[in-house]
Amino acid sequence: MNRTAERTVGRLTLMTVAIAGLIAGRSPVATAAEHEPPAAPPAEILKLFADLAGTWAAREVTARMGPESMKGTSKVSCDKAVAGWALRCQVTIQLGKQSIEEADLFGWDRRTGELTMFAVNSMGEAHEHRGKLDGTTIRLEHRGTRHGKPYREEFSLALAGKELRWQTTSTSGGQVVFEGEGTYRK
Repeated sequence: MNRTAERTVGRLTLMTVAIAGLIAGRSPVATAAEHEPPAAPPAEILKLFADLAGTWAAREVTARMGPESMKGTSKVSCDKAVAGWALRCQVTIQLGKQSIEEADLFGWDRRTGELTMFAVNSMGEAHEHRGKLDGTTIRLEHRGTRHGKPYREEFSLALAGKELRWQTTSTSGGQVVFEGEGTYRK
């Protein structure tokens, strides 16, 4: 695209935004306060991230993949990040001969009021979970497709002092394909 076309597209975009604002009953010129982010996430999110920060260990995690059940151990190390807006965690799980690593980034979105967790693991999977804080329990969900079938993962972390209870259930085409749980302690 040449410079003239780029400028024309840019002007049309600005005009479209201004017209949309007018239709919605807003001035096309936003005040600085509308674009100024809050100084920090809500107190309950700051407390949650502070409470989760540190190293957690589970002596027994259980997992079921299809008909196969496994037991193992796990360790999670979390650090607060991005001026309190996020929590960065490194997870290791040892299930029999299988070792799994995962990197998780939790964040709070002020626009939606939701918590988001983006996860990447050593099995080549990467996806986002979204949800809410319910008291001291984080409830997150991921929806997508796998092998052409609807895929859903429900994930919860329940915090009680220095104990953290993890539970997850994954379904594909409505059938449970993975379940896991464990209790972590600081």
